[in-house]
Amino acid sequence: MSNEEDLFNAVAADTPQPTMDIKLVRRKAVELREQYLKLADLIQRANQVKSRITKIERDELLQMVNDAKVSGVDVDPVGNHPAFRVERSTVYTAKIPDDKREEAFEWFESQGHGDLIKSIINIVFGMQEHEERLRVMKILKAAGIQYYTNESIHHQTLRAFVKREIKANHILPRELLGVYVFDEVKILDNKILGDKDGQGKANKTPAYDDE
Repeated sequence: MSNEEDLFNAVAADTPQPTMDIKLVRRKAVELREQYLKLADLIQRANQVKSRITKIERDELLQMVNDAKVSGVDVDPVGNHPAFRVERSTVYTAKIPDDKREEAFEWFESQGHGDLIKSIINIVFGMQEHEERLRVMKILKAAGIQYYTNESIHHQTLRAFVKREIKANHILPRELLGVYVFDEVKILDNKILGDKDGQGKANKTPAYDDE
């Protein structure tokens, strides 16, 4: 036996052999797919149930109560379900359309209801405007104007920074920055997950690290 053959055999002997049958891996992947399909089905069914509840509350049962000339009815207990009562009530709700906000607030002011308006005035400072931010904060404090700061780093900026620093073997205060690095195995075909549009809605696992 030549020296080359001896070297090849030695390398082959040192190469770790797979300890997991690939068929079992595929079987587990199929189980993952089935769980996603079940989840998509449950979400769809839950939405259907919600729609049915709204239909009964705001249409069918309301009409029956009106026809019966009553404000509500008591329902006797059945099995393990206790007695309960349903009653008609009036719900008042409002949501100003986004394109009508300015006009609506002007109306509140003109009608003497301006004290209902809560104002948050935001001044946006970019990443390179640190000195200007401190100057404005000092002015507000000197004028006795109450303010609060909402300082933040965009999540994509933070993730990119963490990835770059870790890849460069730099030490980070992981707990302070909330660093979370992990591996995972995901289904890539979104259509299998019940997402007809292929947008990945059924498989939105939080991405803690940019690809």
